[in-house]
Amino acid sequence: MKPRCLILPLVFLPLAGTMHAATVPKSPNIVILYADDMGYGDLGIQNPESKIPTPNLDQLAKEGMRFTDAHSSSGICTPSRFALLTGMYHWRRLHGIVNSWDKSVFKEEDVTLPEMLKQNGYTTACIGKWHLGWDWEALRKPDAPKPLVGNNKQVRAAAEFDWSKPHSRRPPGSRV
Repeated sequence: MKPRCLILPLVFLPLAGTMHAATVPKSPNIVILYADDMGYGDLGIQNPESKIPTPNLDQLAKEGMRFTDAHSSSGICTPSRFALLTGMYHWRRLHGIVNSWDKSVFKEEDVTLPEMLKQNGYTTACIGKWHLGWDWEALRKPDAPKPLVGNNKQVRAAAEFDWSKPHSRRPPGSRV
């Protein structure tokens, strides 16, 4: 029997892919759960003594395939997410956490997991914490005041941005 779901219990909820082409043999759904500070023993299916009830995740794991020997490239969010999405060792590009108003850590030529999945007929989505930088200037209103800077932090107001505008640099894999 072929598994219906592929579960990678790692550490955010960045991707969910489904096959929609009727002429191609059905591929498995792929769900990657990438949650900060989630340990191997936090899921009930992997630890009957877990103090955290995880019945829905346990059910997904029972019906699918689990990979239980995975390692993060970093103990902090930005580098580990970057490595997961690109397959690149994060030290080649970055070392720390991207702050709220920082530019994207991705380069246009980077090939990402969502892009590879799209090439194979999957539809991808990123749900949850992104924390990999963004092109904020693409959404900034032309008449918006310059951000206030103090203690190496920028202070910006939501009204400074046109939220109805399409973003010029979407997360990798979401480019049309």
